[in-house]
Amino acid sequence: MLVLHGLSGTSSSPIVRGAMAAARRLPARVVGMNFRGALGPVSQPRLYHAGRSDDLDLVVDHLLERFGPRLGVVGFSLGGNILLKWLGEKGQQAPPGVVACAACVPYNLGNCARQLEKDAISRFYRYSMVRRLKGRVASLLERFPGVLDWNQVAATRTLTDFDREVTAPLNGFRDEEDYWGHCSSLFYLSRIARRAHLINAADDPFLAPGDLPHALVDDNPNLSLEITEQGGHLGYIGPGWRPWIERRIAELLRTCL
Repeated sequence: MLVLHGLSGTSSSPIVRGAMAAARRLPARVVGMNFRGALGPVSQPRLYHAGRSDDLDLVVDHLLERFGPRLGVVGFSLGGNILLKWLGEKGQQAPPGVVACAACVPYNLGNCARQLEKDAISRFYRYSMVRRLKGRVASLLERFPGVLDWNQVAATRTLTDFDREVTAPLNGFRDEEDYWGHCSSLFYLSRIARRAHLINAADDPFLAPGDLPHALVDDNPNLSLEITEQGGHLGYIGPGWRPWIERRIAELLRTCL
């Protein structure tokens, strides 16, 4: 099983480690992937973003070649967006032994960025993420000074600002709207040709009203959508205050792989 972290996370994030522990009890070999620039020094003047599916493609090929034909890929939040985008890009060319589970995906990146300005809870998420992301950019500029204007980066307060001042220019997009349009997994769901289970909470502060892709899931037999009434953004707690989503993902993969 391959696990993909979310925005400003790493393979050491609690939910990633919880999913890896649950998978080991299946039992399964488990790999946590750190996206480019998420951990340690960077070797190139760029960082990961919600559409960086090329690195995932290389890792999947490597794992299938080394360990065999069956692979469960789990993506949380931004990692789930990358996973679904990759599956849509590959279409029928995706490895037949791959099964996917994507949790709390922000299917429409532009709507997500705007939604995170709506209320106090959403703004708290946004503030925390942007602060950590600016720390990664500071590390990037220590190694590659001049690729971005730090004064403009330091002035960012929202994800929209960050995508405009960092994500877009660093990765060759015209602006934040161009980035969102090319990288939102919403636009790739119809082309997914491998089994993918989507999990979202109805009260996720990252989702704008109408963002859950009911119609696209209904039209694609490879997709299934599970919606819980509560859970926020990766805040699922089960009976007895036990983590829920990690065990749910392990159950799904046990039946699919």
